[in-house]
Amino acid sequence: MERRLFLFEWHAESAEKRAAALRAAGWAVELECEDGARGVRRVLDQQPAMVVLDLARRPAHSRECAAALRNYRATRRMRLVFVDGTPAEQARTAERIRDAIFIGSEMLVVRLAGIDG
Repeated sequence: MERRLFLFEWHAESAEKRAAALRAAGWAVELECEDGARGVRRVLDQQPAMVVLDLARRPAHSRECAAALRNYRATRRMRLVFVDGTPAEQARTAERIRDAIFIGSEMLVVRLAGIDG
C-alpha cells in the first residue's frame, strides 16, 4: 500500500523533481507550489500520512503553512517534515513548530522510509 504525503515546495521545477523521487520510493505525493492556503485546505481534505515543507525557498511561507495546520484538530499531530533551510531558519521553525522534523534533501527519501507515517 502506498503511503501518502503532501509536499509544499515553492519552485515548480524542483518540486516536480522531488515529487518524482518520492513517488519512485513508493509515496503517493500531492504537491502545492503556489498557494499555501490552498495547500492547507487540501491537506485537511486529504489527511496524508505526513507533510513535507521546503525551508530552502520561502521559509516563512512554509512556517505559516505548518502553523496553520497545527491550528486544526485533524492535523495537529500530523508529522511535519522540513527540508533543507539554513540553521537559522531551522531554529526559527523549531521555535514555532516544536515537533518539527528536519531532513536534508540528500537524505529525504531514506529518512522518510524510517518515519512511521
